[in-house]
Amino acid sequence: MPGKEEIERDPQWLPHRVDMQTRCMKFLYIERVALAPQFLADLNPAQSLDEAWLPLSDVAAMQPKAGPINFIFHTAFCRSTLLVRALEIEGVCAGLSEPGIFASLVNVGEPAHGLVKPVLDLLSRPFSTDEAVFVKPKNHANMLIPALLDARRDAKVILMTSELETFLGSIISGGLLGGGGAETSILS
Repeated sequence: MPGKEEIERDPQWLPHRVDMQTRCMKFLYIERVALAPQFLADLNPAQSLDEAWLPLSDVAAMQPKAGPINFIFHTAFCRSTLLVRALEIEGVCAGLSEPGIFASLVNVGEPAHGLVKPVLDLLSRPFSTDEAVFVKPKNHANMLIPALLDARRDAKVILMTSELETFLGSIISGGLLGGGGAETSILS
């Protein structure tokens, strides 16, 4: 089982979930090559060695080598996942598509606000020299935008939306959980 120092040092250990009952944070070990092709919130570790829990006090005390972090904030059905995949260039920028930690912070609410900066510092650790990190949180985490930008004033942001017609057409054809194409028109 990895210790606090290994998790703090290795950017492949990503914060995943907060459990306020135990006052611990879950980390998943995700290799660099597995980042962009999938939603990180949906990952389950292949083996028990690929997950670790640390007390929130240990997480708050960490001082990782944080690098630049940028965000893609979005509404649903606007091709933001496609942008993450296009920008994912090993050695240049690492794309983190929908890490589970953001939904967890939203679900915990106000008690988790003190964890925003430590989480962002952990997520921004470069995987290689001079590699920037950009994060696309789930769109229901948009309520965290002020806290995220306040914690990392150096961050750059892309905000993506779709037209109402496109959004509604996607829901009609595929439901809220997807399957619809953004090119669907409700007028046709």
